[in-house]
Amino acid sequence: MKHVKCYVPNYPRPQFVREGWLDLNGEWDFMQTDDSATAQYAAGFCGKQKIRVPFAVEAPLSGIGDKHPKKYLWYCRKTEIRGGGRVLLNFEGSDRVTDVWINGEYAGSHTGGYSRFTFEITEFVQKGENTIVVRVYDDDSREYPRGKQRWLKDNFGCWYVQTSGIYKPVWLEYVADVYVKSIHLTPSAERGELTVTVIPSDNEEGLTAELIAELDGKRMDSCELPLYVAPNDQMQQDPPVAVLKPATVRLWSAEDPVLYDFTVRLKRGGKVVDEVGSYFALRDVACVGRDICVNGKPVYLKMVLDQGYWTEGHLTPPDEAAILYDLTFMKKAGFNGVRKHQKTEDERFYYMADVLGLYVWCEMPSMYAFSDESRRNFTQIWSEILAQFGNHPSVIAWVPINESWGIWNVRANRAEQSFATAMYYFTKSFDRTRLAICNDGWEHTETDVLTIHIYEQDGERLKDGYKTLREAAEGSILQDRKPFAEGYRYAGQPIIFSEFGGTALCANRGDGEWGYGNGVKTARELEEKYDELVSAVKSFEYACGYCYTQLTDVQQEVNGLMKEDREVKVDIEAIRKTNDR
Repeated sequence: MKHVKCYVPNYPRPQFVREGWLDLNGEWDFMQTDDSATAQYAAGFCGKQKIRVPFAVEAPLSGIGDKHPKKYLWYCRKTEIRGGGRVLLNFEGSDRVTDVWINGEYAGSHTGGYSRFTFEITEFVQKGENTIVVRVYDDDSREYPRGKQRWLKDNFGCWYVQTSGIYKPVWLEYVADVYVKSIHLTPSAERGELTVTVIPSDNEEGLTAELIAELDGKRMDSCELPLYVAPNDQMQQDPPVAVLKPATVRLWSAEDPVLYDFTVRLKRGGKVVDEVGSYFALRDVACVGRDICVNGKPVYLKMVLDQGYWTEGHLTPPDEAAILYDLTFMKKAGFNGVRKHQKTEDERFYYMADVLGLYVWCEMPSMYAFSDESRRNFTQIWSEILAQFGNHPSVIAWVPINESWGIWNVRANRAEQSFATAMYYFTKSFDRTRLAICNDGWEHTETDVLTIHIYEQDGERLKDGYKTLREAAEGSILQDRKPFAEGYRYAGQPIIFSEFGGTALCANRGDGEWGYGNGVKTARELEEKYDELVSAVKSFEYACGYCYTQLTDVQQEVNGLMKEDREVKVDIEAIRKTNDR
């Protein structure tokens, strides 16, 4: 695997890298309470238990494995912090309400579960030993996005053991008194250029950003971008942007994932005060008629659905190698893309997809109630996800809603239709350079792609049920749910079968384990069924891709190409042969 220049093993944010950081994963003191009382814990405590961060309390790798935790989870750790500059405390993911105390002083709160958040803790820390206390509250509310986390006592259907508390990396970052807060990268393969926005932590006179693009160690372009925006009486005040035009233009695709190294140096009065290592790609995605095009050329998407669960870590990969293993399997099996289903993955997943070359659909974890509260929560968290993962070239599509979950009556309910349509345009307001699928699977309103979910297990019936464009666009006898909600209709979009298959290998199926249909008994039968179903979808001349369910088993759902512990069920070459045909 050819890493980019800024790559640092185990660094949690691989597209925005600084030298000064401290890994806070590992053993923390831990305790659980039924109430939120803080006085006796905020200044620090020695818990009767230890927990291994970043694994959720339910996951065996946490060292606890409590599948029915109390509502308030407390973490405590003492750590050495160096003096000088500013100190940022980063959480890659914590579910759901996270409050932080530093040396007994309250430092802030965040509500969510699927995006990174940061507290500046400079005013609370001291040089030397410091005490960090974290309290996380979680419950069974369906008004917050929860993806595949169950809200009943036991697993049911395709909902699994919930995830509570810290479940992604925690780390400290050392920065100067003024620093690069974020960067936004917008590539254009057609023009061979990259538009760059740099947001500093403070708006000061004399701030500039030196931008350097490199390819294979050779400088491709550079410029100096003034960052200070003088106060004025204009109603609109956009941040300044720069355009880099690399001397050598090479485009990124799954077949040839070319990445440019990128450096941002923040300067104050000409002196470098902060430096960030990054990378970018030149890549365009667009719908042209019924084709999905990458860099102006039609692409047939061969994707696999990936829910990202591990036996010992649940939603958290055991280590960086586990992420690489899954993505390497996909490539070896002939897939060129992956639909990351109902979760946002560790950001190293998207980095490795960038490097290896895989097209990624990024999906919002679903809410399950439709209320004023749920809509506020959904919109806040989705906006954070769009901002966090928007620079990764591997991400080619955004999926805010899946299978009408949380908008159960969208077929005819105008309010729910308006919400689905709003989320399509909300997503487009953040990013017009990628595809947006408002409600993946059925009952679309506005969408760039018509997506179809169908778990018919007989290949001939599948071919007959969707033999013409009309069945796909208006509805098939094989599916009760219509492709579009009432008042909306097909407008010539690309068509993808974004969920199908789901065949269980059930020679040793246990109680409660399930897949679609009757399942098969042997690995050879599973390979043949995969070939039968994929071949049926490939026979539809109007379609431009598919997404097979699924990469691995997940708890009671045993329809993966691998078991949850990553034992491979099939001959990978047989799967590749079908995908490549």
